[in-house]
Amino acid sequence: MRPASFVRSSPGGRARPSCPGRHRCHSPSTQFDSHVVLNRVLGLGASRDRTHGARRLCLARVRSVNEEANDVEAIAPEEVARRVEDGAQLIDVRTDHEWEAGHIAGAVHIRFEELSDHAGELDKDRPLVLYCRGGNRSAVAAAALRGAGYDAVAMAGGIAAWAEAEHPLEPPDGYVAESGEAAAVLESRRREAAPD
Repeated sequence: MRPASFVRSSPGGRARPSCPGRHRCHSPSTQFDSHVVLNRVLGLGASRDRTHGARRLCLARVRSVNEEANDVEAIAPEEVARRVEDGAQLIDVRTDHEWEAGHIAGAVHIRFEELSDHAGELDKDRPLVLYCRGGNRSAVAAAALRGAGYDAVAMAGGIAAWAEAEHPLEPPDGYVAESGEAAAVLESRRREAAPD
């Protein structure tokens, strides 16, 4: 296996290893998006003038939300349908190409990294159900929103579980797209080339 090279920079400006592509590793874009959202939702600015102690406090708050994401209530697709019918707000936190490929009817699309910019548009008096592709981004977002005073839960298994349970998607020929843009482009090309 080739050694990792330090060519990419992290959100904090430090070099981080570049994945040589021969093993599974975390998705840098998802990690970065989480970092940005958590900083924004929790009110942690990107100021470089922070003292070392203030930066440690910020990191502690981000770690706290990540730990809380593990404790967020994750509900089954059938329960999601029931809660939405009872008036819960349904929020899709996936990327634009994921949303366009297929989404749940009645959902509001607020991209994960833009959630803090639009949190004020959400009704704090109504429960929130968040979903993504598989449940990770929505759990982090729900934890951050719970910390801000919202009644938020995530859908267990995300829209993939929704579709697997044979619930409808919009548009009628919608499908669950991969979260990575390259994978989504390949999937779209495959679907276009497939005979009807």
